[in-house]
Amino acid sequence: MSLRYKIPTLLLVVLFLFITLPAWAATPEPPAKPANYVVDLASIIDPASERGLNNYLRELEEKTTAQLIVLTIKSLDGESIDGFSIETAERWRLGQKDKDNGVLFT
Repeated sequence: MSLRYKIPTLLLVVLFLFITLPAWAATPEPPAKPANYVVDLASIIDPASERGLNNYLRELEEKTTAQLIVLTIKSLDGESIDGFSIETAERWRLGQKDKDNGVLFT
């Protein structure tokens, strides 16, 4: 392959990487509803700790009715932590409506 073909091919590869790399680094969208009390999208909590937290937070809700969800994320992708957290907490409808006792720990 001559240099004439190598440069355009190299440029296409570099362009492809610049387009796709941000998608690899982006935080996955939080689920519509949390399946557990710990939603570890950043993969930073080891399985034993996650199980322990889920058990503790389940027990907390059973004893007090307060609902606390832990959400980890890799990046806010430019969004403010306040806006992201409020939007997620409202979508998940944390806590009991008449008690306003839901907490999202992001």
